[in-house]
Amino acid sequence: LVTNGTFDQLVGWDTWAQDWDNAPTLSLDVIDGELVIDMDVLGDEPWSIQLFQSVMLNPNATYTMMFDMRAEVERDINFKIIADGQEVGDTFSVTQEMQTFVHTFEYNINAESGNINFEFGNLEGAEPGAITIDNVILFRNFN
Repeated sequence: LVTNGTFDQLVGWDTWAQDWDNAPTLSLDVIDGELVIDMDVLGDEPWSIQLFQSVMLNPNATYTMMFDMRAEVERDINFKIIADGQEVGDTFSVTQEMQTFVHTFEYNINAESGNINFEFGNLEGAEPGAITIDNVILFRNFN
């Protein structure tokens, strides 16, 4: 369901950053098949820095999201699926070691498309620095 989750290049992904007051400057690089996002400040809100991609989803289905991530400075990030003004997701604590994160969720939003959304902004205790992400996979669970 995810386009270019292995980050062979930057195709299929978009970013958004707060563009007022405490506006972050972002740099994005693909290094050895991993996406490295570096930021100088975090902005004002958790959603002040976003990496996202549009995906097709089936309402009232169960999905699992998997991704590998590490951070230059240990911090929390938010993962969300956002559709039709609603959200489902979780917060993950990211360390300096590459880890695989898994989140299974019920998609009970009445919309057939939504955004995979990673929030790298101002979560409590977070500091600016590079975040590396790779192997983003989203799949529907059938039981």
